[in-house]
Amino acid sequence: SLDAPAILDVSNPATPQFVATLLNVNDALQIWVDGGIAYLSRQSGLSIIEVSDPSMPEEVASVPLTGGRELLLDGSVLYIGEGPNLKVLNVADPANPAELDTISLGFDVSLDMAIRADTLFVAAGHAGFRAYDVTNPANCVQVGGYYTSGFVRGVTVVAGRIYVAASKQGLVVLPNVQFTVRVDATPGA
Repeated sequence: SLDAPAILDVSNPATPQFVATLLNVNDALQIWVDGGIAYLSRQSGLSIIEVSDPSMPEEVASVPLTGGRELLLDGSVLYIGEGPNLKVLNVADPANPAELDTISLGFDVSLDMAIRADTLFVAAGHAGFRAYDVTNPANCVQVGGYYTSGFVRGVTVVAGRIYVAASKQGLVVLPNVQFTVRVDATPGA
């Protein structure tokens, strides 16, 4: 049994081999690995870990959060659920993450996320699912959403359809969804 997040070699799936422990932590919640960097959400925050040499993982940065949960990486932008908020971080330099925006989800939490083009879809519990224009990650704007009679736990987008997992309705499929995007401009400029 593993007491901390670990790196396993699964080149032979029938016999996974232990390589290293990521950190001596007991509050890991989610992990996202991209190249040689692992993003580990924890109850106490976010750990950014260099894993290019899997036998010697090294934390290169941490971000204090109150109850970090779901993670989604899109290029150099990391979205992380933090209680009733969604934090947007620039992680182009993993050793120096920078906060770009905080999206308030109201009273619920981010349970799942999906991104297609410049739209972020968030499963937000009792608040249903929400869609945000993330063209400018420093100014995310809600552009739509759907409220169900149940608790929304999952969301994914495939071929122009949004699939939502809701506790009372089961699978909800929203076809051919179009959202209006807000444009900030100065008249006459």
